[in-house]
Amino acid sequence: MLVASDDGSLHHVALSYSSEDSFFFLETKAGSQEHEDIITGLDITHDGSKVITSSYDRTVVVLDVNTLRLEERLSDIHNDIISNVASNRKHSNIIATSANDGIAASWDLRTPEKFIASKFNLYF
Repeated sequence: MLVASDDGSLHHVALSYSSEDSFFFLETKAGSQEHEDIITGLDITHDGSKVITSSYDRTVVVLDVNTLRLEERLSDIHNDIISNVASNRKHSNIIATSANDGIAASWDLRTPEKFIASKFNLYF
């Protein structure tokens, strides 16, 4: 289970059982502190290899799903809080973001410029 915290940290935890003490507890398997503020969105890529998070700090972070080690950071992609992030269900390197600046965008993690789709103004 992945748990995102208000301080920008992410934890991979598992429900464990202590036969000696006869109780269940949450055991931290890995942790990461890659954001400077509240995590607002979290998704796992279709192939199950990466965790993608967005934050109030206006960044998107790509982490290895098992170790929570940083693979990539996207910054300066929105002018306001990034409210959500999602991974494409067919192509694990394609992600979408939306932000409080009223813009939604698509990104390709394989390319240096990353941006692949027109930004759409969400205000009507």
